[in-house]
Amino acid sequence: SEAIAVSLIARDFGSARRILIQMQDKRVKSSDSALEAIARSYALIAMKSAKFVADQCTAPAKQLSLGQNDTSRSRANSAYAVVSEIDNPSTYLLSLTAKSCAANGLFGHSQELLRRIHNRMLEEVASRLSTESSLYNPDQWNEASKRGVRKLHRSLLRFCALQGNVTAAMFF
Repeated sequence: SEAIAVSLIARDFGSARRILIQMQDKRVKSSDSALEAIARSYALIAMKSAKFVADQCTAPAKQLSLGQNDTSRSRANSAYAVVSEIDNPSTYLLSLTAKSCAANGLFGHSQELLRRIHNRMLEEVASRLSTESSLYNPDQWNEASKRGVRKLHRSLLRFCALQGNVTAAMFF
C-alpha cells in the first residue's frame, strides 16, 4: 500500500494501478494508514492540477472550466472514494479531501466531508462535557480546531467563487 502512495506522489499512475490490481487479485486488504496515504496523494494531486487551471483564469469573468479538468476531478473523486472506505480518517485528511472535491466542482462530496468534520467535533465536545462536566468550559474549546474549521469554510467558499457557483456557496 505504501508503494501505491509513493507511486501516486511520483505521478507514476501505471505502477500504482498495477500494484493495486495485484493486491486486489490476492485479496490483500490495505491498512487504514496506507489508505490514508493513497487518499492524501490523490487529493494533493487533484488540488495541484485544479489550482493550475484556476491560476490560468486571470479575468474576473472567466470561470474554472470543469470539462477541461476531468482528470483532476477524477482524482478528487478517487480521493473521496478511498476516504469513504477508511473507518476513522484523520481530520486533516477529511479537510484536504473536502478542499480537493470543492476545487474540482464535487460540492456534494465536499459538503458530506465537512459534515463529518463538524460531527466529529461535536462528539468530542459532548464526550468532554460528560467526563469533565464541572471542569470543562466549551468556550475554551481547542482554539486550533476552531481556526481549522473556519479556514476550511473559507477555502470551500473560495472554490465556489472561483467556479461561480453561488448555490454551492450557500451550503458552506
